[in-house]
Amino acid sequence: MQMFGAQVFRTADVDEMISISSRSLSAHRLILKDRHAFNGRLSRAQIGAISINHLSYGTELEVRAESMGDDLFFIEVPLSGESVTSLGVAKVIGNASTGCILSPDTAFSSIWSADCTKLLIKIGRVKAEQHLRSLTGADLRKPLRFDMEMHFGSDAVRPLRGLIDVLLAEAAVSESQCDRAPFHRCLETAFLTALIWTQPHNYSSQLERLRKPAAVPWYVRRAESYIKVHSSRQLSLDEIAADVGVSARTLQIGFRQFRGVSPMAYLRNYRLDQVMMRLEHANGKAKVCDFARSAGFVDMSKFARAYRIRFGCGPRETLRNRAPPLSDLSS
Repeated sequence: MQMFGAQVFRTADVDEMISISSRSLSAHRLILKDRHAFNGRLSRAQIGAISINHLSYGTELEVRAESMGDDLFFIEVPLSGESVTSLGVAKVIGNASTGCILSPDTAFSSIWSADCTKLLIKIGRVKAEQHLRSLTGADLRKPLRFDMEMHFGSDAVRPLRGLIDVLLAEAAVSESQCDRAPFHRCLETAFLTALIWTQPHNYSSQLERLRKPAAVPWYVRRAESYIKVHSSRQLSLDEIAADVGVSARTLQIGFRQFRGVSPMAYLRNYRLDQVMMRLEHANGKAKVCDFARSAGFVDMSKFARAYRIRFGCGPRETLRNRAPPLSDLSS
């Protein structure tokens, strides 16, 4: 498989490759048997919030990382050769049918064969957990953590592998297109949905219960619609209940039972999600306070605190959290 994208970084200098790939991926070390055989190649593409990296070294070596950081998931998809990735006592032998996913804040080592080539797909923890919340309708009590081993040949995970192929095809053509952002957002959503539904994690049992859910009461669904339409206004529980035609207590109980939060918490979370989505696609002149006020927030300090609690970072961090193009990394 050829590397995608117009920009492909190549070097025979081990230290230069470590510097470039650490800035594009995460900090790590390379331990080589033969530096003279080293032939590093890296290409990169961005599809929405998904960073796709095509990487090879041309010689047998070991990659060691003390930590993946506290905000990134890495999916390793071997395209050729073989690797052995270790996380504590757990090991995954990577090949054409088996990959692995590394959760945030984990140290690991990975031994690559000389002919090993991998896709490294990087997705933010905040983005993945936000999507999980949208699927479950409830806040998360613990950080999302996936099982390490991924079986791409299994029926369950095959749709995810198919979406990876779609991402690769898009990466090969997107640089020559003017504006594919709407399509990229659709791919991002589809990829996150497939990842969360097909790869086991610590919330899988909660998702399983959603496969055959109890019918959500009509008044909860109607209240959700009312909240979304009027979220920029200053709403009260009594107003929402009056529009729906039930008591405030009935509405509270319904939301707690079927959405895991109160109606007002649902409103706050919806507003926060709207602000985050707008910040992620804002231009360089955007102001956080403008987005917050347009979403219905009045107190900026309370907004900032709620934003950090929900997403694990501040709104200004979201504005700054844009992956640089490979040309910037190599300059």
